[in-house]
Amino acid sequence: MIDWVPVGFATFMAGIDVLGLSIVKNVSGRNYKIWTMGIAAIIYAFQPFIFLSSLSGSSMTIMNLMWDLTSDIMVTLVGLFYFSEQIGSRRILGLLLGFVSLVLMAQKDGD
Repeated sequence: MIDWVPVGFATFMAGIDVLGLSIVKNVSGRNYKIWTMGIAAIIYAFQPFIFLSSLSGSSMTIMNLMWDLTSDIMVTLVGLFYFSEQIGSRRILGLLLGFVSLVLMAQKDGD
C-alpha cells in the first residue's frame, strides 16, 4: 500500500525543483535575464519549511530519498521533453531504476 502523504510532499518539493531549475536553465541559455535568478532563490527559500512539515508523516531519511528521487525523475523528464536534451540508453535505464526505487520507498512499512 502506498503512503500518499510523503508522496505528496515529495512531489510538491520536486515541483519547486522543476520550476527553480528550469529558471536556471533558461538563464544559462540567455532566454531569461539574470535577475530572474532571484525568483529561483525565493522559491527555494521555502523548501526547508515544506520539508519540516513533511517530517510529521515520515522520517527524514525516507522523505529526503523520496524528494530526491522524485525531483531527479521530474527534472529529467522536463529536460528531455521541454528542453529537448538527450540521454543515452544506460542513463534511461538509471532513470527507470530510480522510478522503481521511488515506488519501493513509497510503500508503507510492513507491506
